[in-house]
Amino acid sequence: MAIKTFVMTTALAVCLPGLLSAQGSSATVPEPPAIKTGGSPNMHALGHVPQGGFGFASDIEMEQELSRPYVYTPGFTGKFFQIIDVKDPSNPKVVYKWTLEDADLVQGSGAMDGKYFKIKGRYYYVQSLQNGQGGAHANLGAVIFDVTGLPDGSKVKEIARIEIPESPGGIHNLYAYKHSDGRALLFTTVIAPHANIYDLDKIVAGAPKSEWKLGEVPIPAVTSRRGGLGGYHDFYIAYDVATHQDKFYGGGAGGYYVYDITKPNAPTMLYSMTGIAGVSGGHTITPSPDGKYVVTESEYQF
Repeated sequence: MAIKTFVMTTALAVCLPGLLSAQGSSATVPEPPAIKTGGSPNMHALGHVPQGGFGFASDIEMEQELSRPYVYTPGFTGKFFQIIDVKDPSNPKVVYKWTLEDADLVQGSGAMDGKYFKIKGRYYYVQSLQNGQGGAHANLGAVIFDVTGLPDGSKVKEIARIEIPESPGGIHNLYAYKHSDGRALLFTTVIAPHANIYDLDKIVAGAPKSEWKLGEVPIPAVTSRRGGLGGYHDFYIAYDVATHQDKFYGGGAGGYYVYDITKPNAPTMLYSMTGIAGVSGGHTITPSPDGKYVVTESEYQF
């Protein structure tokens, strides 16, 4: 099955102001309006939760069951995440906030991506932590919480921590996935030329840490970036009904890679999309529902 790639130019657009400045332009960026302008007249802001400024909301995750109207917002400024109850959209409420201990001693980005998942009727949230190698908690990649008891924040409990001592620097992005074999899996970036795969069922059941990791999704030998580490930046995982395969779509050093992960302990590469002119690495990749196409965002090298 052929896969067609569309390369987005987001990074290129970001560089344009600098190019204009170099040509002597004195143009300034206008301040955004204080009220909604343009767009659909049917779109209205219902509620607002002040986050505190840049870095206080690095990502967002929302549960998908109507009976659980909870939103998770991690913030790398302060190394924390909070849970917001949006049952009443006009009056959203913060019902829980967690902050990593010794946050002032942590280097790097801290709390980045977060995902919720469900196992045997209980609900969980996993928070990634991309802590720098020179500060506190450099080996800590993610923290998992039992959030079944929401909206009562006092019932939120930390249950596990994923440490990655072999690759200090933590986790930038992660993806929780219900595998076709029934297991709940967690895919994470790591400061190394591969992604890690963890068995969430075993983690929440209290199995020994030696049993948590199932395997790795490698990046082939390519010209790497990020100081020679050559890791993944982001990925998407889905079941392909046509081929009866669980598939991993990853963007990272050199470009993009698609793996058959039907056997998580032995991923098999299906396609690679590398050598794209001007692209030093893949940033984000998402397939169409039928698996025939992917839309990508790229990192450019000038």
